[in-house]
Amino acid sequence: IKHAKAFTVGINCALGAVQMKKFYKTLVDLNPGWCHVYPNAGLPNAMGGYDEDPEIFATNLYDYAKDGLLNFVGGCCGTFP
Repeated sequence: IKHAKAFTVGINCALGAVQMKKFYKTLVDLNPGWCHVYPNAGLPNAMGGYDEDPEIFATNLYDYAKDGLLNFVGGCCGTFP
């Protein structure tokens, strides 16, 4: 996708921040531009819900920030009030 010179490229949904980090890190390492990440609030539980509360979600994303990986960040499934 380098040839497209996109404003930003990223990944969202499917995984929580903890599970998604290794894939996002690879994207950051390969892409010369900005990257974005929109993880879920963890993995879905047996009832189809998400168990990470805002504090856990924020802590998991803070780990990305400490490693200098964030340009744009948001939340996908399970991150709404």
